[in-house]
Amino acid sequence: MKACLLSMFIAGTVLMLSSCKKDSQDGPRLDISGFGAVVFVGGDAISIYGSGFDPDPEKNTVLFNGVAGEVATASPNRLQVIAPLLATSGKITVTAHGQSVTSQQSYTIVSLLQGVYYDNFILTSDKQYLLRGNVEFRSKLIILPGTVIYGEKQTRGGLTASDVDFEGTAEHPIVFTSDQPPGSRYPGDWKGISINPGNGILQYVRVEYAGYQAPAFTIFPIPGGSYQYLQVSYSGNVGFLLRGTQDWVAKPVSCFIHHLIALGCQGSDFHLYGGAITAQFGLGLKDPYLSDVGRSSGITTVMEHASNMDQLSNFTLVGYNPDARNIPGAGPTVTRNAGSGVAVGSSFSTNGSASVWPTSVVICNSVIAASWRSAFALFAWNNYELVPSTYTIAFRNNFVTGTSAAELPERGGVLGRMDMGTLSGTFLDIRRDPKLSLFASLNDTTRQLSFSRSKDDLGIRNLVDYNRLHNPVLLPAAGSVLLSSASFPYGSLSDSPFFDKNVQYVGAFGTEDWTKPWGNFDPQQTKY
Repeated sequence: MKACLLSMFIAGTVLMLSSCKKDSQDGPRLDISGFGAVVFVGGDAISIYGSGFDPDPEKNTVLFNGVAGEVATASPNRLQVIAPLLATSGKITVTAHGQSVTSQQSYTIVSLLQGVYYDNFILTSDKQYLLRGNVEFRSKLIILPGTVIYGEKQTRGGLTASDVDFEGTAEHPIVFTSDQPPGSRYPGDWKGISINPGNGILQYVRVEYAGYQAPAFTIFPIPGGSYQYLQVSYSGNVGFLLRGTQDWVAKPVSCFIHHLIALGCQGSDFHLYGGAITAQFGLGLKDPYLSDVGRSSGITTVMEHASNMDQLSNFTLVGYNPDARNIPGAGPTVTRNAGSGVAVGSSFSTNGSASVWPTSVVICNSVIAASWRSAFALFAWNNYELVPSTYTIAFRNNFVTGTSAAELPERGGVLGRMDMGTLSGTFLDIRRDPKLSLFASLNDTTRQLSFSRSKDDLGIRNLVDYNRLHNPVLLPAAGSVLLSSASFPYGSLSDSPFFDKNVQYVGAFGTEDWTKPWGNFDPQQTKY
């Protein structure tokens, strides 16, 4: 009898324990799916997203790398938590309903940059920094190699400085990027950086996912400054804005800038404004999934006020091929990119009127590939005519391929004029104009690039293979005509004292890939 009662007691106890365990398992499953930002400052309000949180803030415990934060508001899928001032970088643990879960994602505690600074400042790689709102340095700003600076998406962070020394190295570049986690970054997350006229050293610097209502990387280069090995990736606006510094009358001294990468920018890759810019070795590589409704172009120039000249050599501009795929909702029969612009476009204007200053643009020894609306176009602002005697365009010794009207009959061509008053005005293809004959005699427009893997006339097939966008093969194939076709005729407009005229190749690359190891073609997945 006693044994029977004992068995009944044990069975009842086991049943009761099983019921308790089952009730616990049937409760809401606790999970952390992500944070509002992966970099922040102690004292910030941080959103934690997931499931199974308790709607009562006091019934949730949140630890930042072991230090408790204050839960301000709560719902089953979101907690708003004040990060502790003494928090260190690590992971977040949430406890609710008798369960605990730790995030897979790590966060980083950073040093805050905010407002205006008047004292000299040094940013070092042993810390990481957050730009909150518009940050301005009216003093010397030094950034050491390997330093990472985040632009805050919530406040559209941005940096303005003039006296700068950003000396990254090939092994340890300086990086400006979005504060959003890998996989969630987007063009225009933050504003970008602007380097105004002043003392300037910029080398081995990357700017990623900037371009909120402004160019991602604005540079006012000055004579004597150093501007080299710079990359803009996935700007929501213009990639590089290069502004000449001059008064309205005096011809400025040209400033040299070289080894530039513009990857996936929604606006123009390189926008030159005001003249007096000399640039060499530049890569513009469009992402077929992204473009700007105002047209995504390669190089655009605007000349006004002063007598000046922009000179560019050894650029490679890869546009949107006929199979570009970024039109939302488009069916499989749509084979064009609605935002495709021109490879090179030049405007000579003075506040909307005809240019009256002698100005020049030189584009030489460059490669234009993959179906732009036009290889070269004159921009006509509000139907104002240009004064032919006041400007000179030297577009010479370039290879133009993949822009023929046969591939894009509604807009293709190698030479044209575009009404930029409305950004979507009439584009005139002037293939039968006599000017095209002169254009073709000075540039190679006969070698059409094949997009197949079996045929490649120029030796750059891998560069326009968009399956390789995040790991492009940049060097021309052995034996490519590009490797031995450069020309800088003595006394011509391409005979710039700034250009490295020892190079024998056309385009940005010869036999050396200068983007390694400092460049990054897959910033979306990079963990900093």
